[in-house]
Amino acid sequence: MKDNYCVYVDKGLRLRLYDRLDGVYANVKPCCHLDYTMLPQEVNNGVKITSPEDIMKLAPLQYFREYFDSNQDLHPACLACTNYESKGVSSPRTHGNSQDYNGFDINKLDVVLGNSCNLACPFCGSAASSLIDKLSKKLDKDNRPESWIPLANAAAAGSKKTTDIIAEILKHYKVHTLKLIGGEPFLKENWEKIAEVIDQDYCRDLHLEVTTNGTVLNDEIFSRLSKTKSAHLRISIDSIGPNYEFIRWPHTWKKMESNIEYLKSNIERFPNVSVSITNLVNIFNFEHLPEIEQFFWEYRNIVGYSCEIKPSTHLMNYQNLPKHIISTVKDKLQTEKLRNTITMGTNNYSKERLKHEFNVLLTQRKMKAKDVIGPMTREFFRLD
Repeated sequence: MKDNYCVYVDKGLRLRLYDRLDGVYANVKPCCHLDYTMLPQEVNNGVKITSPEDIMKLAPLQYFREYFDSNQDLHPACLACTNYESKGVSSPRTHGNSQDYNGFDINKLDVVLGNSCNLACPFCGSAASSLIDKLSKKLDKDNRPESWIPLANAAAAGSKKTTDIIAEILKHYKVHTLKLIGGEPFLKENWEKIAEVIDQDYCRDLHLEVTTNGTVLNDEIFSRLSKTKSAHLRISIDSIGPNYEFIRWPHTWKKMESNIEYLKSNIERFPNVSVSITNLVNIFNFEHLPEIEQFFWEYRNIVGYSCEIKPSTHLMNYQNLPKHIISTVKDKLQTEKLRNTITMGTNNYSKERLKHEFNVLLTQRKMKAKDVIGPMTREFFRLD
């Protein structure tokens, strides 16, 4: 096996489907960790889905297989895995390669359901949140976050045939893991369609992974998940207290705490369902990381921290903070993996541009910096 072997390139499939007048198209990649800014345009372009049973032969997937066959290193777009591996930390690639996928045609079918979502997080965009799309259409360019760009057309929100195509793929391929992200998968408009697939028995022998914001959790959802061989919920929480409310607006921390308590009290009733909590490290929550870590310390075996905000040049990359803030916070952390992953970077943006982003969000959310932003960050950016 070559040193650069990646099971996702070999038999991974990430899909984002959308409708055009002449049929269903898809953005296709082998995994979700690639930095799309580092890919050739033809790989980022959508391809028409003519036959789900031939979906693993699509040109973008072939491009990656040919690249890995003819090169010794990872692709330049594999920044996340390259970054982890250079620090001696397990990457998505090394973790995937350690799993046994013999007998499966697709190791992970990773599907973006669309943009139906009830939150407007600062690092998301209209393609990931219908609420952001709605809000961004009411704001002019100077008064909305830079990533909040209204969708050009309804098709960009996702395909109405996504669930049908998932079912067709499951009919023709033996899939080890089906991963669903949104939008928010557990909103009614998404979940009813997913439930149809589960009820058709396509998920009885596979592992289901759902990335969710955790705002909608109840017995009906867990009962459905229990029909799979196993189900894993990856709950994005990102922060605690007022800082959580700033990032995961308009949800409240009180409601999120209630959902955490629901999980603690009920998860044992569903033995095939597991849960993890993910925290996306970014410019807004970075100073709060020691407090976040302390709050979740009793759950530390299920809490993970991701520093791979995409693209790496994103305005909200924590590395755009001044070095003294990064060093101070890093020294306070208890989790060795998190400390090892956090590094200094190159600030790609002016102080004024970053300050403007803070102020745009504070104004949009009707919040005050002293209530939701850390003191060192407030002082550096002179936030009122």
